[in-house]
Amino acid sequence: MYKTQSFRVLPEEDIREQLEVFREQNPAAGRIFLENGDAYALGTDRLLAIADLIREYLPDIGIITGYASIRNIMHKTDRDLRLLREAGFTQPNIGLESGLNEALKILGKGYTAAEAQEQLLRMKACGMEFSLNVILGSAGAPLRLENARATADLINRTGPFLVFKEIPHLEASSELYRMREEGEFTECSPLEYLEEEEALLSAIDLPECIYFGVHYSNIVRLLGRLPDDKEVMLAKIRRTMTEYA
Repeated sequence: MYKTQSFRVLPEEDIREQLEVFREQNPAAGRIFLENGDAYALGTDRLLAIADLIREYLPDIGIITGYASIRNIMHKTDRDLRLLREAGFTQPNIGLESGLNEALKILGKGYTAAEAQEQLLRMKACGMEFSLNVILGSAGAPLRLENARATADLINRTGPFLVFKEIPHLEASSELYRMREEGEFTECSPLEYLEEEEALLSAIDLPECIYFGVHYSNIVRLLGRLPDDKEVMLAKIRRTMTEYA
């Protein structure tokens, strides 16, 4: 998606302009999301300076969030993470995608499930909550149930406050598209996606977590609080499975 776009860091004057617009539209905001890339790619000093700018315009902001990747968390020390948490950084949306090493390799994530777990637990120890993105079918159809179990296990061990789920959209320019066309990757059928999601949701066992799956790509759209709404959501998945059986 971003192969033709170059990464750049906005200069301070652009950040100020955006904060001015945000303040006009949301003067009492208590939360702000840093968009258009992985904010944690920036150095800690730069992020702390951005936090100072935010509070110059919006003194009531309590939570500063945004996108983050496991690889960029690896480059932050525990001290960095604590300083960021003290400045209001928390609840980043992390593109985990899977807890299965085979899937992580297919997706080119650049880390293993064990490395992801280590970084997520380190964030938690430093006081940061986080949400996780998972991609159903990312290991391919033959490994769909193994992928579901491994991903649920990693979710259970790390305890995100929210799980986003979606299915992949294979752009013609993507490596996964090439792999599918050349027989190196077997994409799930609609029924197989649903089988994987049923296994994933059944295996998630947390005292409290939001399950968020309303992205347009999903075959069945779900939104609920775990564990209270689990059976209702599973019933919806199973009803939808009968349409593809």
